[in-house]
Amino acid sequence: MCRLDYILMAISITIALTPSLSILIYIARRKPMYWIDSLLGGGGWFIALLLRLPLLGLISRMNIMVRLVLSAFLAGIFEESVRYVTMKFRMGSNTLFTRCLTFGLGWGLFEALVIYCFNVPLIIALGSYTVIGLMAGAIERNIAILIHVTMTLLIALSITLAKLRYFVLAVTLHALIDCMGIITLLIRNPLIIETLIAIPSIVMAFIIINYSRRILEEILKK
Repeated sequence: MCRLDYILMAISITIALTPSLSILIYIARRKPMYWIDSLLGGGGWFIALLLRLPLLGLISRMNIMVRLVLSAFLAGIFEESVRYVTMKFRMGSNTLFTRCLTFGLGWGLFEALVIYCFNVPLIIALGSYTVIGLMAGAIERNIAILIHVTMTLLIALSITLAKLRYFVLAVTLHALIDCMGIITLLIRNPLIIETLIAIPSIVMAFIIINYSRRILEEILKK
């Protein structure tokens, strides 16, 4: 790899991790409980991945459209189920808004590290990349982390309010967002793809985060 390749690698990884990591550091600071929550979030993502790998292997030879849809729903089911169990075990009904944020950030950051950052050096070394593609991938990781924080808050509502509908909503939204990967079969421009995914994801996150924060803070005051 040439010097430019190393610079591109550093920039893309920095874009992928720095915003969320900065927020996590700001929230957690010297509070061990928050750091443990974030580590459990990362571990939860990894467990959910391992649990669904056998099923992903079974569908690997299916039609690509069918495979993308099934993979999306498997991700929604397994990730939100593991998220629910982990948060229930760790937090119980003490689902403070800030604890949910650190858990969701840890979940998303670990995914970004494994899915994106570990693969960037290999992609660059093989020369199978474009600058636009690398940057779009880095931006996509930030959107994914935002989605994980949003899903974490829905699971927190399901646990705190003992209402299954929030869990079902988290699974459904997660799967539908992942299904948007089908766009890659129709559009080749990575920036257009990420824009089409980002806009509804950000709007959804804004609504759910504000709603969840209000509910969780009201419960805390009681």
